[in-house]
Amino acid sequence: MKAIDVPLFKALLFCLLGPDFQAGQSSERRRRELARINRILLAASALEQG
Repeated sequence: MKAIDVPLFKALLFCLLGPDFQAGQSSERRRRELARINRILLAASALEQG
């Protein structure tokens, strides 16, 4: 990831996950969504590292 992409990436993560930091508990559906987001981020990270 280019250094210029980092602020954008952080902003997107905040938009995706911000409400979860304020919530007490997540529903099963939200936990599945978060697991899917995590898999996508891990795959993108692996591609970026080569």
